[in-house]
Amino acid sequence: MAVPGRRCLTRPSPRQGQLDLLFFGPGITVPTVSDTSGSIPGATTTGANRLIVIVGAGDDDADTPITGAVNSSLASISSARANAETSLGNDGGVTVFDGQKSSAGGYGATTLTYTGATTKGMMTIALKPRDPTYAQSAYRFFENDDSTQVGAIMTAVQDATTSLVFAAQAFRLRMLLHIGLDLLSLNGENFKLQFVGKGTGTCDSPSGGTPSIYTDINGATIIAYNNNITPGDNQALTATTTDPTHNGDTIVNQSYEEANNFTNSVARIPSGYDGKWDFSLKDNGADTDAFYCFRVVTSGNVPLTAYNVYPEIKTSAAASISLSLSTTTVFFGDLAPGVPNIVSATTSVDVTGASNGYYLSVKRDSATSTVTMTTERNTSFPDFTAWDPTANGNAGNATSTIADITGKFAFRIQNASTTSNYSTTWWGSNDIDGTAKYAGFPTASQKIMDCSACTSGITFTAIKYRIDSSLTQKNGAYDGNLTFTALVNP
Repeated sequence: MAVPGRRCLTRPSPRQGQLDLLFFGPGITVPTVSDTSGSIPGATTTGANRLIVIVGAGDDDADTPITGAVNSSLASISSARANAETSLGNDGGVTVFDGQKSSAGGYGATTLTYTGATTKGMMTIALKPRDPTYAQSAYRFFENDDSTQVGAIMTAVQDATTSLVFAAQAFRLRMLLHIGLDLLSLNGENFKLQFVGKGTGTCDSPSGGTPSIYTDINGATIIAYNNNITPGDNQALTATTTDPTHNGDTIVNQSYEEANNFTNSVARIPSGYDGKWDFSLKDNGADTDAFYCFRVVTSGNVPLTAYNVYPEIKTSAAASISLSLSTTTVFFGDLAPGVPNIVSATTSVDVTGASNGYYLSVKRDSATSTVTMTTERNTSFPDFTAWDPTANGNAGNATSTIADITGKFAFRIQNASTTSNYSTTWWGSNDIDGTAKYAGFPTASQKIMDCSACTSGITFTAIKYRIDSSLTQKNGAYDGNLTFTALVNP
């Protein structure tokens, strides 16, 4: 396009930008008719948030060659940003306006009103904003909570690797993205979270892990998104005082995420600020005792500008459990008819990585009775009714009636000294006779304690043995064996 005259004026755009498309054809027109009205055909933008520069020129050297621009497809059309005119040569002038196009797609014709009749040259130019830069800047792991709030911190400081305690553990990752150069407008970029097995390499250059390359997280990957019951995906997160920070930058809270993709749907993020997102995740069959790294990329798989930190977790070791007894021999001493002898002992269970805890079971080794006479094995000592935890709708069949266990061998779990999980349904609300419940030892192994919360560490279960001899019980020494078993819950 030739502008009449020989004078040229350039002025910076009110918004720094990059040339997106220079619309030749429909976006530029040079009519030969001399009048006061000009029309620039519409055109199509390839992306959102474009600044449409409107340029009109004519052979008129008036101070304001063009008085106005109108286009209903554009928002916030400005008054003249620049006017330039010259009386040299053939005379001429040029005026520049701008408008805004928030979404990608077509816009209609622009009408210009000239001060006087003139031949014209006109065009529109679409400028896209300077691309923001993104840096993964800070993170912290938390225990899961069924809300947009997080649970307890999993590391004493932020930007530190954490270890999961048990298999299938749910956890939360709060991460910051630092926005550089230009602001990130609302919903300005779509991102997704990826993970990789670190293997023998680093998070920046993993090697030999599973998966071996950064992979999009979904609900089925071995590190997966965790679907909590209460909060919905993409809800605004609830900030805490223990959330990660970054060099004193202002933090713009964003959303709680249970799925890819995600964006800054809560608020725009100015340049120099950090956006914060909350990812609900879980171990979904990952290798035991392995390291995994996380990174954010755009939804188009474009890496961020910089990764100042990589969140990293270590999965739990394979579940292990060990059982020990405070004594392997329970000695009752001499029995007097009608006088119960009571002895207590304790089981100690050390468990690691049991996502659903463990249970303790017991059985007697003899099908005849728990104890028999040492010199006459066919002489038994009567047991109370064998314990069955499934009886009475899983309430068990233990009794609190002392008369029922008189003259018999019975046991119970004690509330006192039990740190695993004492069941008041099975064993009574307390340890006082008349309320405390007793049962006999079963011939097949049966649960006597189940602790789903005992996922790691050492817990104790106290066992009370009660033996009461009748007047007709044959004199002599009696003995027998019990087998206790501790197993991880599936």
